[in-house]
Amino acid sequence: MKCPFCNSEEYVIWSSKKSQFKCKKCNRIFTPNSNPNRGLIKDGQKWCSKCDKWKPLSEFGMKKYKDQKIFRSQCKTCGNLLSKECRDKDGGSRYTKYGITKEIFDECIKKNNNCCPICNKQLKKSHIDHDHKTGEFRGVICFKCNGLLGMCGDDINILKNSIEYLQNTSNNL
Repeated sequence: MKCPFCNSEEYVIWSSKKSQFKCKKCNRIFTPNSNPNRGLIKDGQKWCSKCDKWKPLSEFGMKKYKDQKIFRSQCKTCGNLLSKECRDKDGGSRYTKYGITKEIFDECIKKNNNCCPICNKQLKKSHIDHDHKTGEFRGVICFKCNGLLGMCGDDINILKNSIEYLQNTSNNL
């Protein structure tokens, strides 16, 4: 096999799970079916990774990557189609993923007076909380509390230890 970008036969296995290789010469990652046009910009045009066509740069959206803006790999048309396919696949709603309806979601918010049941602050952006082992819906919480539970992996012992730590160190401040 040769690198599709520089034709070198010197490469290392990058990810056996994804059948990815890394070229020792040009340092690019590729798969057995990689397109050598991927990521290239020539004469104000870029290769769309979805429809496999050269298109003007104006047809590509931008994304932030490591504090810089770069062009997306798919043109806007293909990106929009892909987004629509994903929405249609699960019924077009974030609720169906967790086996609830918009009515159940709204009822949870109403039951808690539009406040997060963990921190009691007003819900600005509500998040569906679910058990990561079973996928079962638990309730609606705020962004920060959702992150808190996610960061501790829903482990009650970590939360208890965090409380104990704060109680023991708050006197030292």
